Amino acid sequence: VLKQTVMLSIVRNEITEASQLPVNPTEISDWLFNTLTPIFVIRNPMLQIPSLYRGMTEGTQIRPGDEDFIIMSTLKCSRLLFENSRANGRHPITVDGDDVLWRTQDVASGVCKILKIDPLELREKWKPMTLQEHTWPALREFTKTIQESTGIERPAARPKDPSLDTEFRKWANQWGADIAAQLKERVVAEMPHYYYMSQFKV
Repeated sequence: VLKQTVMLSIVRNEITEASQLPVNPTEISDWLFNTLTPIFVIRNPMLQIPSLYRGMTEGTQIRPGDEDFIIMSTLKCSRLLFENSRANGRHPITVDGDDVLWRTQDVASGVCKILKIDPLELREKWKPMTLQEHTWPALREFTKTIQESTGIERPAARPKDPSLDTEFRKWANQWGADIAAQLKERVVAEMPHYYYMSQFKV
C-alpha cells in the first residue's frame, strides 16, 4: 500500500522516523485514505520470515539479504505507517496473526467492537475456492492454504513460543548454514518492530 518511493526510502534508512512521512504515504487516494481505519497484521518474525522465504523460493533465486526480500519481510514500514497514523489522529488496529488462530473470539470481538461491526456476521467456516477463483500464480504459494480451506483449522495443541536457536537449526537443516545465517540476521533486525507493534495488539 505504501508508495514505492516511500518504501524504498524506509528500507534504505533514508526515512527513519514516522514524522518524515507525508500524512498519506500510500497509493490510496486522499479522500478514500481519510475514511479508512488501518489494520496491521503482524506475526513473530521467527515464524513469518522463514515462511515467506519458503514461499518466495518457488521459482525464484531470491535470498534473505536481497532488497526485494527485505521489502516483503520488514515490519519497519508497518511500524512507521502505524506511528504516522496515530500522530495524525487516526486509530489503527493491530492484530497478531497467531492470535487469529488461537484467540479467535477475543480478536474478532475486539476488532468488531472498535469498528462497530456486528460479531454475529463473522464466520469460521466457508467454502473452498475453485481453481478458477484462485489468485494469479505469483501469489499462489502464499494464498493456497486459505483458498483450499473450509475454515479456521487449529492444530491439536498450541505450539510453544519459538526459540531463535532452535529455529536457526531448522533453517540450517533445510537451506544450509549461509541462508540460515541470513534469515537469522533478518529476524534479529525485525524483532524490535514486532515487540513494539505487539504492545498495541487487540
